[in-house]
Amino acid sequence: MKTLLIRKVTADVKNGVKDCLMNLLYRKQDLLDFFKSSNLTQSDLRDVDVNDTKSRMIDVMFLNLSKRSDNGATQFKSVIENIVDWTDFGSHWFQNGSLDPKEAKTSIERLKKILGEKTEKDLEIQEIKERQLRLKKQQDKKLAFQSLNNDFVELCKMAEHTQKRGYKLEKLLVALFDYFDIEVYKSFKLLGEQIDGSFKFDGQNYTFEAKWQDQVSAVNSLYAFTMKIETNNLYPRGIFLSINGYSSEAVEIITKNKKPNLLLFDSLDLIAVLEERISLSDLLHHKIRYAQSKGGNIYINASKLLEGKMYE
Repeated sequence: MKTLLIRKVTADVKNGVKDCLMNLLYRKQDLLDFFKSSNLTQSDLRDVDVNDTKSRMIDVMFLNLSKRSDNGATQFKSVIENIVDWTDFGSHWFQNGSLDPKEAKTSIERLKKILGEKTEKDLEIQEIKERQLRLKKQQDKKLAFQSLNNDFVELCKMAEHTQKRGYKLEKLLVALFDYFDIEVYKSFKLLGEQIDGSFKFDGQNYTFEAKWQDQVSAVNSLYAFTMKIETNNLYPRGIFLSINGYSSEAVEIITKNKKPNLLLFDSLDLIAVLEERISLSDLLHHKIRYAQSKGGNIYINASKLLEGKMYE
């Protein structure tokens, strides 16, 4: 069995179909019966008259199909499939010389060539190639992601080069969000000592800020960031990443009586994602759910989350 791929009914296709019908069917009634067996409706066959020539009957049928909203694509497919599957070359009209079986077969081959027909073997080969290409893309993407983990390890060794480290962290975060197909609205950019940006997740807009500083220095930045998102109507939620974490006192103060519109991340979260222990999307999802179910507790230890103890 062959699988026919009909991409578009062009003038060449119509001419090919007409040639085949003229060479396969001798009697006009047989042509009309063929149309009906190809699931053409009364509307499709309006004004198709056996008192006309076969050529005229075919042209009228084409005209009727062209009036359909899809230009009769489904009906053309049925007609063409019946032509391509034709095997009766030993009928009375072929035997008595009224029809030429060689010319009929040649016209079918011409139509197949016009259509660019593919056999099941062709399709199998094509699917194998496409599967191999998808696999290679996945492997390349995985290798690129694994290199991000190596990049972060190198970043941790650059304590004396803060500006250079900031630029590399910016590139790493951009690649990380891109890898997980999280839509970034405002590109992550290094501004002074911090990385700013914004993204969309689960239909919500988030302001993002990242800093590589000690726990004490992160406190003031955290307060300022909290005020920023509370006064931003367009991006009323925020993600703050402090590579070196936060003091317990700062987290307690900042979360007290606060709505769960701010989430805190640290290097443990980043490492968990880079080591492929959890996806960035799942991490965001669980942190959001935890904050909402725990009365605004916006900071959860990454290891506790991965152990499944976050709701205990």
